[in-house]
Amino acid sequence: MKKIFSAFIFLFIVSYSFGQDITTLLKLHDISIALGVANDISIFLLRAVECYSTKDYETSNYYIKKVVINFSNLDLNNLKFVVLLGSYANLKDVKQTAKYFYIADKSTLIAPENMEIIRSEIRKNFKKDVFDEALSYYYYYHARLKIIDEIKFND
Repeated sequence: MKKIFSAFIFLFIVSYSFGQDITTLLKLHDISIALGVANDISIFLLRAVECYSTKDYETSNYYIKKVVINFSNLDLNNLKFVVLLGSYANLKDVKQTAKYFYIADKSTLIAPENMEIIRSEIRKNFKKDVFDEALSYYYYYHARLKIIDEIKFND
């Protein structure tokens, strides 16, 4: 329950920071630590989430690539890869989307409940055949079929 409450506070803080400068983000970083959201949340992650929420996917992608993975904090890894994959999908970069989908899937860096967010972004931005072709570099045929079936493309 505490994590859910902290997540809501964090989202409120990020939405409050929309359009603010780096000083505001530094203050938000300190506030988020004080609220117990995470002890090592980075300014780059805050900025990436802020840009993603305003559909500025190029800027979000720029910042999210600067976020260093900390394998001891699964929540931050999960958030990073959800934003990274969502940004690539919305930028319609099928090769990078497939590549990071493979990395996140094999390393279980995205929580299972958040995979539907990724599937939705992929479904709305790519055609089934195009995404299947991009996945072919990383997965064998039967593994790709399973992934494609889970995404539930409309075509």
